Amino acid sequence: MWRYRFHGILLFLLFALFSAVAQSPLGEASSQQANREAALRYLALGSEYVAKGDWDNAARAVDAGLSYDETISDLWYLRALWAQKQGMIPAGIIPLFQTAFDKENWLDYHRDDARLLYAGLLSVTGESERALELLDAGAALQSREADYIRASALYCTGNGQDRFQARDIIAAAQKIYPKDERFLRLFFINEMINGFDSVPETRSFAAPFVSALFASDSADAELIIHSAAYAETEERVRILRSFNGRGLRHPLYALFALEEGLLNQADAWEYFKGEITQNSEKEVPLSLLEVFGGRLTEEETIGAFRDFLVDFAGILGIDTGKDGITDLRAEYMFGRPSRVTYDKNQDGIPDWIVECGFGTPQEAVLTGKNLRIIYGDYPFLARIESGAPEAEGAPENPAALVVYEYPPAVLEWSPVEIALSADLFNAPGSYEFFIPRPAENQAAPRDAPLFAAASRIASVIPGRDNEKILFTVLDGITQAAEYYRDEILYARLIFENGMPKKRLVDETGDSRFNLTEEYLFDPAASASFQSAEEEAELYRSLFGAVTVSRGLYRSKISIDKDGDTVPDYIEEYTGKGGKTSRWDFTADGDWAVSHIRYPSQALLPFMESADDIIEDTLIKYRQSLITVRSQNNVPVQLSKNDTVYPVQKAVNRDFYWIGEKQDDSIAALVADVLSRQGGNTVQIVESEAGRIFAVRSGPYMFGELLNENE
Repeated sequence: MWRYRFHGILLFLLFALFSAVAQSPLGEASSQQANREAALRYLALGSEYVAKGDWDNAARAVDAGLSYDETISDLWYLRALWAQKQGMIPAGIIPLFQTAFDKENWLDYHRDDARLLYAGLLSVTGESERALELLDAGAALQSREADYIRASALYCTGNGQDRFQARDIIAAAQKIYPKDERFLRLFFINEMINGFDSVPETRSFAAPFVSALFASDSADAELIIHSAAYAETEERVRILRSFNGRGLRHPLYALFALEEGLLNQADAWEYFKGEITQNSEKEVPLSLLEVFGGRLTEEETIGAFRDFLVDFAGILGIDTGKDGITDLRAEYMFGRPSRVTYDKNQDGIPDWIVECGFGTPQEAVLTGKNLRIIYGDYPFLARIESGAPEAEGAPENPAALVVYEYPPAVLEWSPVEIALSADLFNAPGSYEFFIPRPAENQAAPRDAPLFAAASRIASVIPGRDNEKILFTVLDGITQAAEYYRDEILYARLIFENGMPKKRLVDETGDSRFNLTEEYLFDPAASASFQSAEEEAELYRSLFGAVTVSRGLYRSKISIDKDGDTVPDYIEEYTGKGGKTSRWDFTADGDWAVSHIRYPSQALLPFMESADDIIEDTLIKYRQSLITVRSQNNVPVQLSKNDTVYPVQKAVNRDFYWIGEKQDDSIAALVADVLSRQGGNTVQIVESEAGRIFAVRSGPYMFGELLNENE
């Protein structure tokens, strides 16, 4: 028996010791170390799965590791690697890489691999400068992939000197990696960005590349035909004849063959048209269309090309930044844009999408701002919906929906401009072909102008799915707001000179506005009237999801329960927690009871400390004014008119005697009578000791034994 008792005591002591260690700094460090070790085990397991190409198990291992220790950069890198393998858009992958480098806690060999992949993503999403900084940070990365990303990023900076540096990298790569044709593709396509007229200046530099490709049996059609642009006339003819003889096809062949006399204009046009129309889902570079149209001089082919443009149906790709990245795509129907998508940094989430009707914008979705714009007489807005537009790639938006409606020809803005192609219009055929481009002003209208220009605004109240607000605006000045719950009007906000002044609320659901709230606007003073949380709730209740200037606060409320237009209750605020409340029980406009909570930090004459909470309850009784004062929620005195009486606490914790203390049984009797009355009251209670002058002020009760003649 003692043996079992000894084992029980030993287990208790061991448990107590373990608990003490776990709660001590040493125990906390031990717990952190255990989490770290678990995370490292999952890192090793995840790396093994990655090496095997088992991405599902790799993701599970990495997530488990991050749950133990999210500071390990290697785990974030493997998470990004998994996301990339799953085909996630760059906008979803880049933050994972960024987190890995922000943590800067690399435990394995992954850092340089991460630098390489991250730099590649930055390069293709327009962050060329950051990509170069990453590649060259510390020990510069030197590898085939690093050279390719570096050359690509240098081309995209738009700096002429960087272009020469990119050429040098490509020239060196052609010697070191002669079979890697990506470098040549990079060279040919990027050198042609500024137009075919810029090709001659690079021909001497490109000559070795052209010769190498002509001798290659493995190069694809696009690479070969691009090389032809940089070849001298005789060599170009040989390349074109070889290209055609091998059965290769590309729309550029029609252009070069026309220039070299291998095709007449009619045949060149038929070849070109066949290549760009055989797959309507394949993107056609606008520059290619403009250059080919500019080469046509015969009336018959000009007419055929014009008819083609009039009925064009397909997708045009436009590089608006001239950096080798197609950032604008336009879908065409009947020769006019029907849908335009702009993704400036090509991260997979469009900046905006515009739907058109025969080339005229009808609707625009700004995914980053979560705005849907509906046009009236373009470019004037008819309606704006703020919150969760249904557009592919748009991020989820938890914000409530706000709808702005506009009168005709008041608010003008568009993210896109649709105008004639200058190159095609200035061509011999003077073609009238409309193309989209980003407008100069890409900044969406701000909240204030949106509000001011509207004639009507509707907003739901976040967190209250069955409630909405309708604002009426005239000449930029808000006139009124109506509040609906389940489509039933329950409140109305009245404005003066565009500022909220008074809100009438039906609190009882009887279709009468029995509660009135009054407001003042003063950004400098509002913080003394309400906390940040209270201000946020006030603005949510008054304005829903509409953004307006802060500084409004509630100054007064009044309640008229019986609908006789005389308030039964009034509450006024004085700042710093100060408040005055008044009750009128007789509907004569004269208050019977009032309660004053003095502002904190006010240091009124009767305050002992600025931190004191002083409250007075004033009750009118016959010809007397009864005042109950409490300090820090404890009654300290009672006054009748100008006479002050100290109070003594009875056994009953909420009962106080005025003057001489009486028996506890009498205190219990008086307290019972007052409790049945409710509210603040004064009355006479009969007891065995005599008549008791009884007062109730909030939760506190007072009693005074009266003389026979009182």
